[in-house]
Amino acid sequence: MHEMAWAAHVVRQATAIAREQGAGRVVGVTVRFGPHAGLSLERVRAHFAIASRGTIAEGAQLRVREPGPGQSIDHEPELESIEVES
Repeated sequence: MHEMAWAAHVVRQATAIAREQGAGRVVGVTVRFGPHAGLSLERVRAHFAIASRGTIAEGAQLRVREPGPGQSIDHEPELESIEVES
């Protein structure tokens, strides 16, 4: 269930940012987390799709980036960016 709580949090963040920007829809979400975050990428994607249903992020593409050199994201994933449409 950890993935579902995380996905719901990311959807809330992304939709809040989109609304602040006056966007009508979130079309992409990029997150970053490392291999020790304890999350399954497959489950994260599935839970993101469920959590975004009925929101302006429904159908958004979820992209996952691993941390770069010198960066360590071993626990909670981070919302890196969103793509929006008017």
